[in-house]
Amino acid sequence: MFNETMMNKVEAAQSGNATAMICYRYAFKVSPILKNICSYLYDTEGTTVEVIVDDIYCEGPFESSGVKIIDTGTETYYKYLLRRLLLMDKKSRFRHEVQSRVNKYSRVFAVDFQALDILNTAGYDFSKVIFLSLEGTDYLQHYDKAYVGELLSRCALCIVQSRERADDINHYLLCPVEFKYLPVSCRFQAFNRTPGRGRLQLLYSGYFAEWACLSEILEVYQSSRSFELSSLLLQGHSIGTENYVSRVRMEAAIVPSTSVDTSYYSDAAHAELLGRYDVGLAFYRNIHATANFENLILSSGKVATYLWNGLAVLTNIRSEYSNKPPFIFVDLSDSSGLRRAIERIDADRELFMTAAHEMANKVYNFDVHMEAIHNSMQALFPEKLLQ
Repeated sequence: MFNETMMNKVEAAQSGNATAMICYRYAFKVSPILKNICSYLYDTEGTTVEVIVDDIYCEGPFESSGVKIIDTGTETYYKYLLRRLLLMDKKSRFRHEVQSRVNKYSRVFAVDFQALDILNTAGYDFSKVIFLSLEGTDYLQHYDKAYVGELLSRCALCIVQSRERADDINHYLLCPVEFKYLPVSCRFQAFNRTPGRGRLQLLYSGYFAEWACLSEILEVYQSSRSFELSSLLLQGHSIGTENYVSRVRMEAAIVPSTSVDTSYYSDAAHAELLGRYDVGLAFYRNIHATANFENLILSSGKVATYLWNGLAVLTNIRSEYSNKPPFIFVDLSDSSGLRRAIERIDADRELFMTAAHEMANKVYNFDVHMEAIHNSMQALFPEKLLQ
């Protein structure tokens, strides 16, 4: 016998998709929050989200629950169209694809403001738009403030990670925008690991960019001789920061017990990787002097992922959470601070692992936060979202 959710999934499969996510110049494939939204809608509604991207920004195959990728960045996608479309620049192709498809959707997620601008150009009904602010004011600064405020005011819902981030945006725009809050978080996963033994295993997993302080971490890791107590893996990806990756590789090559891995991991493989480590690193430097690097404790995907996998977290984020386990605040200008933090975690691994899981459940449980968002969506979109 089918339960109601299974019936919804069958009906969705028979009737087609009615939900889209517009993702321009944003790496959907490595964004936990975007994939979580799609998998949540699939589990609760049976909805498969058509994610329209200009580029997948990553090598290798991709599968994720509730996701159908429409990649407009490949010429093969347009092989059946007129030659003039092949001659378009990448953004024009993307705009053309959105405009040709968008009116079939009953609701659309716009991933940050560049997607919202494209939807406005396409003439889409903004009463069906859910705006996802992921990078604070960073993208907004490329547009007229009055234009930004006017488009945001027309959206059905505006979503941001925290009240502090909402205040940053409203202060920048000088106008009130009502936001719902969806912290960067993970969907519930079983926790069945035990504290590791032997040398403490440290991991950075995320984007390779100067704001991630990887060079600074390597310098302090070496000068404090923390490699005597632990090993360090820098794992992640880059988009337009290949020169920085090359520099980090050279710097890491001379630090004992240190390695670099730029392979792409599926969600399952990534969880397996994290399960082999004890400590996650989450350091930030505001190189662009924007509000996007403020109030990061609820806006960092790596922090949420570390905690759900039972890792202690070393960070330079100051918040109400980061001054107690599973966090340890570390100032990278203090050459001995990193080693002291490693010694503290090594002395009580079980305490930090337990605290990580408790914090994940309490603060970084995506389904708890998304349920409130979903309730608002159902009130705004009461009709069945199927074609």
